[in-house]
Order: sequence, then C-alpha cells, then structure tokens
Amino acid sequence: MPLHSPPNTHLFPVNQAVESIFSPENIDEDCDTISRLMLPVENAIKQYLFEGDYAGAVEMFLQLVDSMCYHFVADEHWNYFDDLYSPEYGAERCWKQIRGNLYKFPEALFDELEEGLIDLSETEAFQDYCCSRIGGWLKDMKKMYS
Repeated sequence: MPLHSPPNTHLFPVNQAVESIFSPENIDEDCDTISRLMLPVENAIKQYLFEGDYAGAVEMFLQLVDSMCYHFVADEHWNYFDDLYSPEYGAERCWKQIRGNLYKFPEALFDELEEGLIDLSETEAFQDYCCSRIGGWLKDMKKMYS
C-alpha cells in the first residue's frame, strides 16, 4: 500500500496529452509504444528549458512521471516487460535535461521539484515496484546543493 496516496490517484494535475500516452491500447511488449509516444513530451520539456520556462518544464516532468507511476500500478505494466520498462528510460532522459538546468532554477522551483519527487517516491509504483529512478534523481539534487 502506498504511503502517500491511494493506489489509483494522481498527485499532480493531470495533463491530458500526457495521460493519453498511457492509454491501455498503447501497452505492448516492454511498453515500447508508450515510450515512443513520450518523445513529444520529452521534446516539449527540452523546449521549455531552452526558452527558460523552467516552471513549465518541471510541471510537465512531474505530470509525466506521475502518469507513468499511476498507470504502472493501475494498468499493471509489470506484466508487459521482463528486464526493460521502456518508459522509464524516457523519464530518465527528461531528468537529464532537467538536471542540466537545475543551477538556473530559482530556489522556490528547486524546492517544488524536490517536494514533487519526494511525493512520487512515496507512491506504490516506487515503493513496491521501484518504478522510475526517483531515488537517484533525489540524490542528484542533494549532491548539487549540499
């Protein structure tokens, strides 16, 4: 049972474009289709960062990871892969973009991102299935500003 929220709720406002990526029709082996459909979101996050809209990038990133965690549990994604959960790699690519810009974030946005990741680390998807690399992302943030 998750520590923070009921198993089938979102922690952040749902972005319908992101949410549609995780539609059950898109589930296949290793969830590769979902991963491919995440590419426009990855590009949007990069664009937000390029334009200096760091808040937009953080919001979309948290919405993406939230939807991924939500659907990992709700749609039982663990049944569709052995060693490789492809959407996790897309989220990691997004994190690398965010991480490369953290030094530009105002303190309040840095704190918001950290709080969002802490909330996501308390989900069933992370606690029970280690879905996503949230723990590593939090360590990255602590290393930068400790």
